[in-house]
Amino acid sequence: MRLGNTKRDADLLVSLFNVIRGSKYSYLEVRCMKELISKHRKGLLITILVLIVIFSAATWQRNQILSKSTETKLANPARNKEIVKNEFYKEQLNEKELSAYQMVTEHLDNLEGGLISFDEPISVQEYIRLCNAIDYSGQNYFYGFLEIPMTKDNQYVDYKNAKKDEADKECITQCILFLSCAEGINQSGRMDDSDYVTNLDKILPALARNDAEKVNRINEQIEQTDKILDEVVAGIPQNYGVKDTIDYFLQWMTDNLTRETNVSQGSTKITTMEKLLSDYYVCGNEACVVEKQATTAGYVKVLTALCNRAGIPSHVVSGLWNNRSAYAMTYVKIGEEDIFIDAAGVYQNKLGNQRYLNEIETLNHVTFVEYFNYR
Repeated sequence: MRLGNTKRDADLLVSLFNVIRGSKYSYLEVRCMKELISKHRKGLLITILVLIVIFSAATWQRNQILSKSTETKLANPARNKEIVKNEFYKEQLNEKELSAYQMVTEHLDNLEGGLISFDEPISVQEYIRLCNAIDYSGQNYFYGFLEIPMTKDNQYVDYKNAKKDEADKECITQCILFLSCAEGINQSGRMDDSDYVTNLDKILPALARNDAEKVNRINEQIEQTDKILDEVVAGIPQNYGVKDTIDYFLQWMTDNLTRETNVSQGSTKITTMEKLLSDYYVCGNEACVVEKQATTAGYVKVLTALCNRAGIPSHVVSGLWNNRSAYAMTYVKIGEEDIFIDAAGVYQNKLGNQRYLNEIETLNHVTFVEYFNYR
């Protein structure tokens, strides 16, 4: 469609735009629109035909994808309504790791932060397995996490950049459990040039003392989280099988959670440990349902928690998406199939609007972490 560079043609286009976008328009604008259509009838018809062809091709392609997708072929067996206790990670821990796991979770349950000393030294790999087992335990530990692993001499162990030949060296004897309710949560540790923590004695007392008001807030968030999740499960229609129930959960999350983007977009709002825990870490755990904002981890943990509460055995799996971005998904078994669900829906559009993948499809996109057996 070719238009002249006249003011009249410009006015006609503006009027047509106003009509298309739903603006209120006058009788004059309607006449202008009719004139434009009459003047450029052939071009408009060609444009409309091209759009119809494009739309038809897109619809056909989507239907082809849907007809071959795992999601449309899944069974919908009846669900067992007994609550499932998620111990997938705990069951894979060795004896030494399990001892450390029980110690740390007891401290978390009792809101006892500060220095954690292990009964036996653990390696970098064991430390990472311990942290992951706690993070994915399903216990909603949104208020605390382990960091600053150290040797017996208070030297920091850089576990994130440890070389492969150092991963099995049993050198970590202690670390710090940071709690959002600690009075000294924003105190900073100091390290010298050799990575020795030099002010441990000064910061530990306040990290082990709690602020009563913050403790009450944590307990309220725990209660509110349980109440919300219980209400969601109670709302499952009676005749829903496993697949219907998971679809119901995914729709509930779509309607009730929005993505937390402050950290992923490099926000400067998070400047202290307290803000990290209260403003962001909450969004990566089940407690995100209270705040109604979730990170990818939050979506995955919520779906996993809901499935287990509804009698559908589930756990979190983590790895790298296309060997680039860290990502997590929710695992369930539907009928005889191992299914991995894109709970956060980040890659939904790239997967033909699908969120359920079988194992082969998942492995085409995700490289699982090496520390746990997901197969």
